[in-house]
Amino acid sequence: MTRKVIVYRHPSDFPTEVAALFERAANRELEMSAPWHANLIDAVFQGEDSPAIYVLVSDGQARAAVALLHRRKWWGHELRSMANFYTSYSEPLLAEDAGLPECLALLDGIRSQHKRLVSLYLGPLDPDSPASVHWKAALESRRYACFLQFRFANWYLPTNGDWESYLAERDSQIRNTLKRKQPKFLSAGGRLQVYRNLADLDDALSAYQHVYAKSWKRPEPYPQFIPGLLRCATEQGWLRLGIATLHGTPIAAQIWLVNRGRAAIFKLAYDEAFKSYSAGSLLTAHLMQEVMSNDGVREVDYLIGNDAYKQGWMSHRRDRKAIQAFNLQHPVGCFGAVRELLADQTRPLREWWRQLSTRSSTEAASK
Repeated sequence: MTRKVIVYRHPSDFPTEVAALFERAANRELEMSAPWHANLIDAVFQGEDSPAIYVLVSDGQARAAVALLHRRKWWGHELRSMANFYTSYSEPLLAEDAGLPECLALLDGIRSQHKRLVSLYLGPLDPDSPASVHWKAALESRRYACFLQFRFANWYLPTNGDWESYLAERDSQIRNTLKRKQPKFLSAGGRLQVYRNLADLDDALSAYQHVYAKSWKRPEPYPQFIPGLLRCATEQGWLRLGIATLHGTPIAAQIWLVNRGRAAIFKLAYDEAFKSYSAGSLLTAHLMQEVMSNDGVREVDYLIGNDAYKQGWMSHRRDRKAIQAFNLQHPVGCFGAVRELLADQTRPLREWWRQLSTRSSTEAASK
């Protein structure tokens, strides 16, 4: 058996067997696909961060891969998942029948190229997935101290595609909002649209950017990411871009991505000047009905955050975590491991102190 680790700088360089590995991974999570990584590299990761995709090839077959960012410090090298605040999931890839041996081989190949590797950070991910479990075991077997870190709550909804049943199960506040606001919105000249096609991309992007500029959200730090994502999503058939207009003026927008029976609610915004119409809620309901009735999705995912409004639309919560690994054969890695261990041990005390301080401040303000 011949094994080697190959480094690719961009998914456009992938040969067929590597592209196939990423395509299979996209069946689980769209953000593990080659097009997603390509747009992330093109729009975001330039300059200080050096993106690299490490692939283990065995007898001509891609067996494992991990997309990482390399940062060189004076004390050594740090590697972390190719992910940022746009990313809700970033996990190493494994072939269907691959496991711990492939993780070890790929990790050894990475370590051979980074002799002064201090730390490796993987996530956000599902800590119980096979890839996460195998990678944690591989790191620990190579004398890395591994810590699971909480990243964020993830609200999602398993669905059988029955829109009427879903709506009946929502709380009264959502149902009443839809019942009261939809007639008002439509009678005032409101319209709800869903863009899917490449031919409509320019109009869809213009409408989205108009709403985003009028919303409460800060400007995008990487202005090319969303246009690149929308183009990629239309080419792949993922895009469901909802726009609410009032007399032709866009007042709310939501980017949903649909792939392999799963809908991800990626971005949303609305113009606060038209807040009284609840166009955001109307648009969410419209898109929910669209993906259930026309796309037959089995799951809807609100991705990142524990916001109260997400709990009203979803039914289940899971935690996304990260694996923070420190090299115990490097002095800086040992220091990082000790610091992380102390943080773990003192977390309950620090949380108690935070709650006490908050309570004291509240009581003082009320006097």
